[in-house]
Amino acid sequence: MAAPRAAHLALAADRQAAALAVGYVRALRPVRRTTVTVANAGNGDGRVAGHAEDADDADGAPVVVIEAMLRLVAAAGDEVTVEEIAPLPTGMPLP
Repeated sequence: MAAPRAAHLALAADRQAAALAVGYVRALRPVRRTTVTVANAGNGDGRVAGHAEDADDADGAPVVVIEAMLRLVAAAGDEVTVEEIAPLPTGMPLP
């Protein structure tokens, strides 16, 4: 069975460019995480919430495969709009 694809569309703040990326998660790679100590963080003990207490804790990090990337640049004096790149179908209810 083929892996489900994900697409990401990013529009520049000035609307002069946009980018589209399509990819999928190939696997999860085991990674080790450690506790990070930051002055005046967390509960006052310096530990940042959400990090492992033990350096030997293992977690899975996704191995992402990017299959396609596209950059669109607007013509001089024009702008890129999302509606031009990915028009929404009309007459269909959104989930």
